[in-house]
Amino acid sequence: MKRLSGLKPLTILDLAAFCAMAGLLFAKAWTDMDYNWDSLAYHVPFAALRTGLVSRDQYILPPSLQAVYDGFPVVQDYLKGWLWKFSGNVNAVNLPTVAALVGMCVALAAMLRLSFSLCLIAAMGIPVIHVAAAKNYVDLISNAAFATALVFILDSFMNTQRVHGRNLVVVVAGAVIAASVKPQFVILSLCLLAAVVAYNLWFFRRRPLAAFERPEWINWSMIVVGVGLVLIIPIRNLYTFGNPLYPVAWSLFGHSFPGPYPASLSANWDPAYLRGTAQPLKWILSILEFHALDFRYTPYTLGMADVGPDAKSLRMGGYFGFYVVFNLLVLAYIVFRKRDRRAYLFAAAFLIGSVATASLPASHELRYFSYWMLLLVFANIYFVFGSYFPDPTLRFVLFAAAISATTFIVMVSGGRYIVPVGETLRATFNGLQIKEKFVGKFEPGHVYCLVNWGQFHLLAAPGLAAPAERPYTVQVAHHGREECRPGSEVVDFTR
Repeated sequence: MKRLSGLKPLTILDLAAFCAMAGLLFAKAWTDMDYNWDSLAYHVPFAALRTGLVSRDQYILPPSLQAVYDGFPVVQDYLKGWLWKFSGNVNAVNLPTVAALVGMCVALAAMLRLSFSLCLIAAMGIPVIHVAAAKNYVDLISNAAFATALVFILDSFMNTQRVHGRNLVVVVAGAVIAASVKPQFVILSLCLLAAVVAYNLWFFRRRPLAAFERPEWINWSMIVVGVGLVLIIPIRNLYTFGNPLYPVAWSLFGHSFPGPYPASLSANWDPAYLRGTAQPLKWILSILEFHALDFRYTPYTLGMADVGPDAKSLRMGGYFGFYVVFNLLVLAYIVFRKRDRRAYLFAAAFLIGSVATASLPASHELRYFSYWMLLLVFANIYFVFGSYFPDPTLRFVLFAAAISATTFIVMVSGGRYIVPVGETLRATFNGLQIKEKFVGKFEPGHVYCLVNWGQFHLLAAPGLAAPAERPYTVQVAHHGREECRPGSEVVDFTR
């Protein structure tokens, strides 16, 4: 209480606004089910299978999803499954996403002395973050962790220090969390930790032996442990499937690594008019939102894929083009005004990182690598609200832009991504009449093959749709009846 009484009124207001916004997001996550494809098609089923909420013998995945289940990182599945299991609320699977966003803001604000509310408002001004903040998709978790690591590397660089101590703990933790959630971040996290090693060695360039003296051992040990944790899943996959990146098939120096998914993207992964175009150009058009809002019922959605296959907006956009250009101009202004070695080196590193990010497969689907936009936004906040470029006018402009961007997204989406409305899995179960049409007619000992169930196949799983002691089995067929096992009874949702 004594500590609170010593806080300034603006600090109290900042914390109150932050807590109110974070509380609203947690309430939304706890109250509303995420019905998007990835969530119900495999994130929720994986969580249920990992933690025994449904039996693997009674709920059989299709080969395409089984490969993903076998090869992808498992940490988030167990975490979400345990939250669901212990709380009794399936919507608890959304909580890690909110926790990642809020945790990122707390780390940046508390450890780098920034505004709590500004960090959260600025992040929510990015559409791909805004629409996913209270959802079950895992992209935000990885990108928030990775972006946090990048900002703390920036902090060490701007203070002309090696990455060590508190900052190194955050960097290693961010890299490990990112790689433990999405397989794309295994390689990115290894590159990040390699960059930290290179930077620290460069820091000791005038005293190379000092880099290996006893006080530095703990720093090198943390990095080694981080690399080991990042490599757990790839090593397991290499041992089990002969492919560290399973289920993606790829080749290196003439050696092929097996997997059911091709390394090249399918034809419906980008707009038809951009197929064959260089990936960096797709990314540039996407961040600037060229035709990205065409034919959309709601301007910003998860994945930005809810349009026709021939639409120019397919999987494009999600950073709010104005917000991108504004933050790039602010960064350019800061570099131009400072004109010192640190500014030029950061600008060069950011440019190189941008080219690398733009060249990644499917980079135009911005939710996959949104750490780029998070770093851009938070780098500007770090410079202007810290000691490097403390410009009062620019502080007001950044705050105003963040509030304006977030307000715009709330308005055009009708607040659907932040306001709790009470959407539950039970309501969907009842609304689709799953029990009356299907589950109520299932017989013990029978195997039922679910065809044309979309992402709703989990609703028929024993233990969720019906008591677990009813020993029927469901098999999910994503690609039609040909996936059904001999002797199973086909249950077509569309009939």
